[in-house]
Amino acid sequence: MARQLFEAAPASLHPASAPQPPQLPQPQQRPPWAKILYRRQPYADNYTDQSFLEGMIRNAHVHAYDYWDLVEDAFGVAQQVAVVACFGCIFYFTHLERVLDEVLLSLLGFVLFVGGYAAVRLTNASLTMSGFIIYQDASTLVLVAIVLLSLSPVLSTLTGTFSDDTVFALSFFLLGLNVCLHDYNYTNNTTSVFHATVSINAAIYAAVVLASRLSSSLLVFAFLGSAILLFCLFPVIRHHVKKHSVRAHRYETVVLVVAALVMQLRISRTLSFVYVVINVIIVFVCPYWLISVQQYKNAINGPWDVVDLSKSRPD
Repeated sequence: MARQLFEAAPASLHPASAPQPPQLPQPQQRPPWAKILYRRQPYADNYTDQSFLEGMIRNAHVHAYDYWDLVEDAFGVAQQVAVVACFGCIFYFTHLERVLDEVLLSLLGFVLFVGGYAAVRLTNASLTMSGFIIYQDASTLVLVAIVLLSLSPVLSTLTGTFSDDTVFALSFFLLGLNVCLHDYNYTNNTTSVFHATVSINAAIYAAVVLASRLSSSLLVFAFLGSAILLFCLFPVIRHHVKKHSVRAHRYETVVLVVAALVMQLRISRTLSFVYVVINVIIVFVCPYWLISVQQYKNAINGPWDVVDLSKSRPD
C-alpha cells in the first residue's frame, strides 16, 4: 500500500528529482600583474602588488657633510657680514663723528680699488694684462665716476624728506636683505657667474637712502663710490682670491672680520660683542647644527619617481 502511494505521488516530490541549486561559475585565474603599459590587464589603474615597496629607497642621495668643510664655506657668509658692518661703520664715521671727509674717503676707495684690480689681474691667468685692457678699464672707471658725480646732487636729496628713524630702519632691512640674498656660490668659487641682482640693488638703495643724511654732494659721491666698491666689485675680488688660493681666502676672512670688529669697538663695545656672537654662530654653530639635523632627513625614492634622463644618459 505504501509503495502504491509513493508511486502515485507527483514526480516533483521524489528526492531524486528535487531541483539542485544553481552552480556558480568558477572564477577565472587572473594572470600575474606586470608593470607594463603596452598590454591591457584585468587590474585597476591604481593597482599595486606586494612588490611595489620592494624598490623603495630611503635617503639615497643624502650628502655626508664634513664639519670643517662647512666651516670653510661659512667663511663667505662671515665675509659678507663683515662687509656690511664696515659699510655701516663708514657711514657712522662720515655722518656722526665726521672722521672721514670726502677726500680721505675717495682716496681710501681709490687705493682699495687699485689693489683689488691688481689682485684680480695677477691671480687670474685667463685675464690678459696689456696696456689696451688697462686703458679700457680705466676709461670705464672714469665714466662711472663722472656719472656718479653728476648724479650726487640729486641723490643727496632723494630721500631728504624721510625721517631719521625711517632711513635707519629701511637701511637696516635692505642691508640684511643683501646678506640673505648674496650669491655665496660665486664668492665661494662654486660658480663662475655672479648672480646677485636683488642683493646688489638692496645694498645700493640702502646707500642712496643713507647718503641723504650727508652734508655735501662730494661726500655723497665718495660714500656711494665706496658702496659700489664694497657690494659690486669686492665680491669679484673675493671670488678670484678663493679661486687662486684657499689659504689666502682664510686670511682675507680674518682680516675682514678683525677690521670690522676694530671699527665697531670705536662705536660700541656692546655692538662689538653682538658682532662676535653672530660670527661664532655663523661659522661654528650653524655647520654643527646642519650636520646634527641630517639624522632626521627622510627622503623616499622608488619606482614611482619620474625618470631623470640627465642622470641616466651615458657619458
